[in-house]
Amino acid sequence: MSQIQFHETRAGAEFYRRTMPELVKQLTRIADALEGMAGETAAESPSGATQVGSPEGPKDPGEEKQR
Repeated sequence: MSQIQFHETRAGAEFYRRTMPELVKQLTRIADALEGMAGETAAESPSGATQVGSPEGPKDPGEEKQR
């Protein structure tokens, strides 16, 4: 007896025909929006840098509160 594969089921076919393409479309929209926001932030920054703070984070727990 062979097992039915997911893509062979009605739900699986729906998933691959509609859900996945829509998911990719929406993820692309999110990525485009984030790129636009990053570009706006870089344009607003006097130095053009978008980084806030050091990549390592605060050196001690109280450092963040002092800023």
